[in-house]
Amino acid sequence: MPVDILTAERSLNSYGVDLLVLVNLRNWIGAYLQATVYMMTLRGASSIKELAKTVAKESHLVDVEAI
Repeated sequence: MPVDILTAERSLNSYGVDLLVLVNLRNWIGAYLQATVYMMTLRGASSIKELAKTVAKESHLVDVEAI
């Protein structure tokens, strides 16, 4: 998929992200962003932007009060 058509306003589902990709994304988020995000949260996020906010709130690397 060309990068120029990607937008944070669309959901992961709208890009056809499957279960295997979601599992890998969840594992990556856990390992590198130190956040626990459930599969239903990944699947149910209305947009990538909303998912990013959720990950930031769950991450031990982000001071949510500073956002």
